[in-house]
Amino acid sequence: AYVVYLPQSGEMSVDLTGAAGTFHVEWIHPVEGTVAKAAAVSGGDPRGFKSPFEHDGVLYLRKQP
Repeated sequence: AYVVYLPQSGEMSVDLTGAAGTFHVEWIHPVEGTVAKAAAVSGGDPRGFKSPFEHDGVLYLRKQP
């Protein structure tokens, strides 16, 4: 699993080059606890992500079984 904190709204990249498989993608608002699901991504390459929140966000990537 990967957990990445984004201190402001925007975009970021996560290097999944060494991670094979498919990952569930969720954004969590750290203050409100709101969860926004996004489309799954495949490992093996760097991937870009855009926060759905106007402020802080936490990206949670969990490998599918």
